[in-house]
Amino acid sequence: METVVSIPIADPAMENKDIIAYKQELIKDVYCTNVVGTVKLGKVIVSILNVSEVTKEINESVMNRILYDTATSYNIHTVHAVINNDNRVNRILNLIRSDHMSIDERKSIFEICEQYSEIFHLEGDRLTFTNAAEHVINLNVNQQPIYQRPYRLPHSQQSEIKQQLDKMEQGGIIEPSSSPWNAPLLLVKKKLDASGKEKFRIVIDFRALNQVTLNEFHPLPNITEILDHLGQCQLFSVIDLASGFYQIPLSESSRELTAFSANNAHYHFRRMAMEMKTSPSTFQRLMDNVLSGIIGIKCLVYLDDIIIYAKN
Repeated sequence: METVVSIPIADPAMENKDIIAYKQELIKDVYCTNVVGTVKLGKVIVSILNVSEVTKEINESVMNRILYDTATSYNIHTVHAVINNDNRVNRILNLIRSDHMSIDERKSIFEICEQYSEIFHLEGDRLTFTNAAEHVINLNVNQQPIYQRPYRLPHSQQSEIKQQLDKMEQGGIIEPSSSPWNAPLLLVKKKLDASGKEKFRIVIDFRALNQVTLNEFHPLPNITEILDHLGQCQLFSVIDLASGFYQIPLSESSRELTAFSANNAHYHFRRMAMEMKTSPSTFQRLMDNVLSGIIGIKCLVYLDDIIIYAKN
């Protein structure tokens, strides 16, 4: 059971400022979840979660001791084009397949999409990135650069490759490089999605780099356990992050290791690529940290796939 309450913030200097209340156990089986909120009239709204089946009472003194920090804002995305919000909402709604929904369900979904339209990634949007994690590639001691000759690719693919590389460079995912490292590039056909349109994605063959990369482990969720957890639930919302791995920055020291060549140009990554050996561990660790406090209660996560569930 979850409830939303206001808690007092005694410091008058915090008025109209953003704060972060971290996940913390208030009394047995009752938690304050991770919340970012703005202090208004000396109070801020937080979410209180009771994970037991028993009604609990919390003393006011306990609520007054909830720990928080001042939130820091980062400018992580510059808007290069202004899109009318109504037009943006309409574009999102046109992508939703709602024929199977009731009128009330459809209305509810549409209202959510309208309220949170800025978090949906549409064609033409610049892909932002997190400041909650950074991917680092650690190599064997005294490892020398590995240069592999580019693969010969059909001339018919050159236009698609150039188009995608230009888009990746403009989006800050890759940048020109002078690195002595080089890995081959491939163009791979994607599985057909609901649109039925044939699509491709660029894949870098990082097998040589991966062989000299030190292992890094973070446990991935067990798919069977996830399915068992969902057994009695009736409602599900599945969220797939847009180019999720590219939303994690790559450390400065690791960038030259990811170099590749195509169309007589040399690049390296500024963001984490899926093909890197330890990328899944970095990604799962980030998701576990960001969603800490609600995993197993409201949602489950496997890499860049999040499922939100409810019994009714």
